Amino acid sequence: VRLKEVWKQEYDAWSQRDLSEKHYVYIWVDGIHFNVRLEDDRLCTLVMIGVRPDGTKELIAVEDGYRESTESWASLLRGLKRRGMRAPVVA
Repeated sequence: VRLKEVWKQEYDAWSQRDLSEKHYVYIWVDGIHFNVRLEDDRLCTLVMIGVRPDGTKELIAVEDGYRESTESWASLLRGLKRRGMRAPVVA
């Protein structure tokens, strides 16, 4: 339980970090579906990976979504924009 709380605090800090100084040349996005169903709704994990101009890959976002819906992706992108992320050259 203690380790889970530490991980949650680290994830919360990471998922709210400032992205205004980051520049990504291109990004990949995908939804990962797991066969575990904890509720009636089908959840998936939305993942975004970016590549910086020097070629370094960086995990930008990992969030729960609902069936890769338009609203789930829009919510993730709005959050990244609020944190200062600029649009990549290619997505």
